[in-house]
Amino acid sequence: TAGVYRPIFYIVSQYGVTDQTSTTVNVENVASSLKVTSPNGGEKWVKGPTKTIKWTSPRYIRATYADLKLIEFVETCPTDVDCVQRTPFGYFIAQNININLKMHNWCVGDVLNYGPSGYGLTDQTIAPNGRYFVQICEKGTNNCDSSDSYFSVAQ
Repeated sequence: TAGVYRPIFYIVSQYGVTDQTSTTVNVENVASSLKVTSPNGGEKWVKGPTKTIKWTSPRYIRATYADLKLIEFVETCPTDVDCVQRTPFGYFIAQNININLKMHNWCVGDVLNYGPSGYGLTDQTIAPNGRYFVQICEKGTNNCDSSDSYFSVAQ
């Protein structure tokens, strides 16, 4: 876990003489370096051909998996206008992929549709034309990152 620690080392010689020393250790949260690098905003991807989604991450020693999502871009309500903010719809692009691969070849537009309720895989489908973010999340954690800005998916 990230934080500043002060381990104490106790030393005992073969004659029973003891001593101790300590130091300060700063442990950084390396998991936070998970980052989507492509698409990262402004790209225009045409449905059908395969494109590569890329990310950076620390090298995990144990098998660690991730989910890739396509998150709909939704305009925010202007502060001076009375409107209802709509929740963005998300589609799974892939699940349980090896995070150490740092890439996933995606047939642009193909998604696993979990439906608005979020329960149960309904079918593989094609995402509608629109503006999206790609999001990657380390399985079983809150360690996620999304594209810095939206990109377009169209026919």
